[in-house]
Amino acid sequence: MTDAERHQLYYERREEQERHLATHAGSPEGRIVHLELADRYAALAQDRGSDRRSRLTIRV
Repeated sequence: MTDAERHQLYYERREEQERHLATHAGSPEGRIVHLELADRYAALAQDRGSDRRSRLTIRV
């Protein structure tokens, strides 16, 4: 497995985990944060082959 494949797998798993956490969040704010993180990980998984690096920033 290449580094790029490992990174993509990691980002896909983290996206899945964040969506699960959003489903079980105790507050609407927690749900929003976890969904935003899931979206960021999904974007990172798509960008895995490019030179561009996405940032994991959350705007509050």
